[in-house]
Amino acid sequence: KECLEGNLQVVCFEKSNKIGGLWNIKDGKKDEDNKGPTVYPSLVMNTYKELSALSDHPVPDDWPNFLPWTLFLNYIESYEDRFQLRRHIQFNEEIVEVSRIDTESPGGRGWKVVHKNSTTGSESTDTFDAVIVATGVYSENYWPAYKGMDVFKGTFIHSGAFWTADEYRDKDLLVVGGSFSAGDVATEAARVSRNVFISAENGFWVFPRLLDGKPNEYQHSTRIINDITSIEDLEASLQEKVAKHVDPFEYGFNPKKGLSQQSFIANDEIWRMKRADRVHVVPGVKEFTGDSVIFSDGSTQHIDHVVFCTGYKTKCSFLKDIQHDSVFDLNLYKQMFPVGVPWADNTLAFAGFWEFLGGFFPCVELQSRLIVSVFRRKLKLPEREEMQKCIDTTMADSELQWGKPSIKTVPYVCMMDLADQMGIQPDIADIKVNDPELADRILEDILLPCQFRLHGDGAKYDQSRERIVNHSTRLKNGQHGFPYVSKDGETVYDQGCH
Repeated sequence: KECLEGNLQVVCFEKSNKIGGLWNIKDGKKDEDNKGPTVYPSLVMNTYKELSALSDHPVPDDWPNFLPWTLFLNYIESYEDRFQLRRHIQFNEEIVEVSRIDTESPGGRGWKVVHKNSTTGSESTDTFDAVIVATGVYSENYWPAYKGMDVFKGTFIHSGAFWTADEYRDKDLLVVGGSFSAGDVATEAARVSRNVFISAENGFWVFPRLLDGKPNEYQHSTRIINDITSIEDLEASLQEKVAKHVDPFEYGFNPKKGLSQQSFIANDEIWRMKRADRVHVVPGVKEFTGDSVIFSDGSTQHIDHVVFCTGYKTKCSFLKDIQHDSVFDLNLYKQMFPVGVPWADNTLAFAGFWEFLGGFFPCVELQSRLIVSVFRRKLKLPEREEMQKCIDTTMADSELQWGKPSIKTVPYVCMMDLADQMGIQPDIADIKVNDPELADRILEDILLPCQFRLHGDGAKYDQSRERIVNHSTRLKNGQHGFPYVSKDGETVYDQGCH
C-alpha cells in the first residue's frame, strides 16, 4: 500500500491462497492451504485495538477494545479492499530464490526473484529494482532438543500448529515456554485436560490487558510518561503495578529477572486457572522418558502430550547470496536495511522483523513508509559507518536487557525515531499555540498511530485530529462491547465478541 502511494510499481508474492498470514483462518477451521502457523479460534488480541490499527485506517468505534481474531481478520480484509491491494498480489506463489543479478557493479542491475506456484508446480523468474522481505518472524518453528525425545511415547507439537485443546481432554499436558502462546495454550487446555503443567525455565510474569481500569499501554506508551520518567523508574513503576495485579511469587510463577528483562505472559486467566489448581508450574525440562518428563530439580511427572511454545527462527532460506543463520546476522539498520550486505545498495529491505512491546502493525507501517522514502530517494540513509554504530549500540542495549533472543524486542515508543527521520513527528510546542486541546491529547494520551498523519508525506490532518481528540469516547465504548438500539429505543451493549 505504501509502495503504491509512493507511485512505485509493486508486485506482492503470497504463499497462501488469501491474505491474512497468521490470521488466515475461516469458518472456525484450519485452512489446509495455509502451511504456516496460524492463530487459534479462541484467540483474543493482547494489544489494545487502537494500537493494533494502521494510521489511516481506523478500527470501527463500536468494536471491543481487544479484538478476537475474527474481527482483526475482517479489519485486514477491509484495508485490502479499501486500498484495492488484491490486484497487486499473486497468490499461491512461494519464493524460491532472491539474488542480486550482479554483486560487483554499482547498483547491481536489480534483483532476480524465482517463485513457484503451489497449484501448478511451475517456477517463474522476474527481475525487480528493489525487494522488500515481509515474511515475518513466524515462518519457521524453533524446536528445543532434549534428551529422550526419541523414546517419548506421547505427542509433540509446536504452538504454531495448536488449534484446540480437544485432543488433550482428560490427558496430562506439558506446555514448554513462558510467553504469550504458552499462557494461551495452558489456559485453553486447562478447561478440558486432566492436568496442565507449564514449564518455563526462568519463570514468568503475568501482564494483564488492563491496569488501573485502562489498557496497559497507558502505563508505558504515552509521550508524557516517557518524557518525564527515566527508563529505570518507568520499569520499576510498571513492575510494581503488574505485581499488584498478579503477584508472580504468590502464584508460584517465580520469575528470575525483572519484568523488563525477560519474557512474560499477557493473559487474564492463567492466574485464575492456577488458583483453581487447573494449571501447575514446574521447573525446566531435563529429559524425556517413555511416558514421563524429568525436570531440572529431579522430579518426574507423567505426561501424555507436549506443546512447545518456544518461538521461531528468523532465517530467510531464499536469500541465496547471503549466508546467515538468522536475519539479524545481516546487521539490519533499524531492523530494515542490511548494512552487512554492502552490495545490496539499500535496495533490499526487511519489514516486520521485530517483535514489539505494543502495537506491531503501526510500527511495520512506519517501517514501510521509511523504506518507500528511501527507494524513492526522498530520504537518504546515514553513512554505513554511522548505521553500523547505531546497530552496535542497539544490539548491546538489547542484549544487556534481554540476553540474546532470536527476535529483537523493543517498546513501541522507541519507534518514534523513524517518524523523526521522515519528518512526520508532530511538533507539540507548535501545535499548542493554535490547538492546545490537540497538543494536550498528543502528549497525555497513548501514542495513537494517527499522530503520524498530522503533517508531512501522507498527512490526513482532519481525520487524524478527530481520532486523537475523541479517543476517550471510543475507549469507553470499546469497554462496554457492541452497542445496539433495543426495541424501546435505549442504547444497550452486548458484551460478546462476534
